[in-house]
Amino acid sequence: MNRERRFRLAFVAMAVVGILGAGAGTWLEMGVEFVAFCVVVGVGALAILVRGESSVAPVTFSVGLFAVVLAVGYGVRDTLTGASFAVLAAVAIARDSQYYRAYNT
Repeated sequence: MNRERRFRLAFVAMAVVGILGAGAGTWLEMGVEFVAFCVVVGVGALAILVRGESSVAPVTFSVGLFAVVLAVGYGVRDTLTGASFAVLAAVAIARDSQYYRAYNT
């Protein structure tokens, strides 16, 4: 499988998971924060599919910032979920700089 096909397949899968997660979160009444996060991931993946590799860095940074907000919000109610979102935010923001260097050179 070539690089372009793998790239597209990964973001198609991410878009599907984000959209299905939003639907399942709504159906299971998991909270507006979780549903919003799934929507951000799904829409971000769709934006990357439409605009190409140059939009990976801004989308990753946006997901990371949204995860920071969720880490604070969930950290007050559930420490483990808040810590999970904090780790996700740290990884997303750290990867953002790598994507920025890779795709903007």
